[in-house]
Amino acid sequence: MNPYQAPLTQQSKQCPRCASPHVERPNFTWWGGIVGPRIMGILKCKYCSYEFVGKTGKEATQAKRIYLFGAILVFSALGFVIGCAAVFVVYWQTD
Repeated sequence: MNPYQAPLTQQSKQCPRCASPHVERPNFTWWGGIVGPRIMGILKCKYCSYEFVGKTGKEATQAKRIYLFGAILVFSALGFVIGCAAVFVVYWQTD
């Protein structure tokens, strides 16, 4: 490993499945919208459509699960807080 070598960029990554240098960051996905792939560092091969984590080269399935689980937790907590606040307002107005 050369300490003076520039770090790997998105353009210098290769697909771990087909070794193609043509990888890109998805603009939009069904599981993460616009933000998900950027947060999780997902790249997609243009030739074989393989999605992988850019830093590790591993398949993106686990990263997708982690992102979806986190989103479900956040939105569930937000819904609980909003629901409790709505109930409190209703009780407050009836007194």
